[in-house]
Amino acid sequence: MMRQRTWKMIYKAPGYGLRFFVCLIDGEQEAIPRVAVADNSGTTPDRTDDGVMWIDLDRPWPVEDTRFSIPVVCDRDGRKVWTGESCDALFGLLDALRKPDCLGEEALRIRCEASERGGMGARAIIKCLALGVNP
Repeated sequence: MMRQRTWKMIYKAPGYGLRFFVCLIDGEQEAIPRVAVADNSGTTPDRTDDGVMWIDLDRPWPVEDTRFSIPVVCDRDGRKVWTGESCDALFGLLDALRKPDCLGEEALRIRCEASERGGMGARAIIKCLALGVNP
């Protein structure tokens, strides 16, 4: 019997931003939870132009003054690529990822780092994250 994959949206970035989903198999969360990213080319990650793009927890998230990058792995061919979003979404996304029905403690593996292109704003964001402050 084929198992059915469905998607539960856990966060939508402000404005025309990215959407983030956990994958459910036959209505249940996977044993090792993963989060996929979807842009506006499709209603769910598997229906976007790029296909399913899983967040890669093993690579750091570079933060600039106004944007941050999210490392992702393409489900189709295993390519490791990046997608970006405005910093307005960073704290909301991290809060959503840390919830028990999402990644829970697994989200603590995410490492945000100030990008080489980031200035004082990026360093301030990283300091807030380290202190657990949501500005």
